[in-house]
Amino acid sequence: LNLKLVSQQQHIRCLCNTESHRNTHHSGHDKQQHDNRGFSKSSWMMVAGAGLFSYSVWKARHQLQDLRNQFIVFALDDEKDKESSTDKTKEKVQEPTPLKEQVIPSYVPYLLIGAGTASHSAMRAIRLRDHKAQVLIVGDEDNNPYSRPPLSKELWYGEQTGIFYDPNDFYGIPEDLPSTKYGGVAVLQNRKVIKLNTEDRIAFLDNGSEIKYDKCLIATGGRPKNLPVFENASKAVQSRVHLFRNINDFVRLHTIAHTRKSIAIIGGGFLGSELACGLAHRGKF
Repeated sequence: LNLKLVSQQQHIRCLCNTESHRNTHHSGHDKQQHDNRGFSKSSWMMVAGAGLFSYSVWKARHQLQDLRNQFIVFALDDEKDKESSTDKTKEKVQEPTPLKEQVIPSYVPYLLIGAGTASHSAMRAIRLRDHKAQVLIVGDEDNNPYSRPPLSKELWYGEQTGIFYDPNDFYGIPEDLPSTKYGGVAVLQNRKVIKLNTEDRIAFLDNGSEIKYDKCLIATGGRPKNLPVFENASKAVQSRVHLFRNINDFVRLHTIAHTRKSIAIIGGGFLGSELACGLAHRGKF
């Protein structure tokens, strides 16, 4: 009888332990499911946040690139269009809207002679140190500062490249520059500084105007040299010789590249080599 009671007690204990283990297992499983649901929800929130941030960055960059590309874009046909059409290339040039006749200010604190990359970088540095600085850039082209390297690289390979550093509305009007309360930048186009009086700090322009300044930077850049053999040649020969430096030179050479059977490049430096590769890519010479 005692053995029978002990056996029944052991059986009851086993049942209790089994039930307790089962309850513990279910409780742990429910807790794990709850944690998994919480973890899954948190993970999805993090993924959604990261995706939203990535999309915002991509959209901002895309809008900035579109903004840069609207100033000047050379859209070139692909190879199939070039082979199937007698007109090998379609050129689409959208240049900045030409400004009205500019009134030249008589005085500016900062005068930058030249409208290339060096002047643009100097302008950025000046504005970074002095947010109220008034900067006038004088250039001999009818364009705002732009990057010249793409003229001998990307544009020859059919890439759509915005070459201007800033949109037109970034620059103010030269006439209004001295009266700007919080400073600004203006570009005086189609003008050359032909003489400087460094003692009195006066710059003399090619149209007879004078500009007084506090500080001046000369950053006119380099220019290609013509050769005496071409300068002294007949007009027929001179009409076939072109120098390469700016946007107008690119447009001219780009047109010639599709109307001539052969082109000779004089100069084996970086620019000459890049143009040779670009021309070879665009046509058969």
